[in-house]
Parts: sequence; structure tokens; C-alpha cells
Amino acid sequence: MTDKDGVFNLSTYVAGDGVPEGDYVLTFQWGTLNTFRHTFEGDKLNGRYTDPTNSVAKFTAKYGEPTDLGEIKLTTK
Repeated sequence: MTDKDGVFNLSTYVAGDGVPEGDYVLTFQWGTLNTFRHTFEGDKLNGRYTDPTNSVAKFTAKYGEPTDLGEIKLTTK
């Protein structure tokens, strides 16, 4: 989940605890909240970023080193 500015933090068990060492591939989906079901539905990004084999964001987490992914630009077209 991102905040209102699109910023997010990686977590494993609780917010802000980070992730174990290793290689990661990020996928993205921008759904609409269904308040009745408390779920997100659809994808305003049209499925462009859901396939991990074509990810626009990959990184390696190393113990004790902060990971800054910089700005990741996504488009709906």
C-alpha cells in the first residue's frame, strides 16, 4: 500500500520491519476499494505491472543496508 504521495515501505510481518536478505521483483496493481467487501478490485494500470517476468522494479536487499528504490514511474497507457 502507498500513502497519498505514492510512497511505500517494504515490510514482512509488521509495518516498517523491512524484508529478509535476497533478490526481489516488485509488481504493482492499482485497484478500487470495495467498501462492502473490504477488498480492492480491478486494476487502473490495466495489468501492465502484474507480471513479475516483466517487472520494472527489481532489487537486492542486504542485511544492515537501507534500500532506496528511488522513483518508480508507472503509467496507465
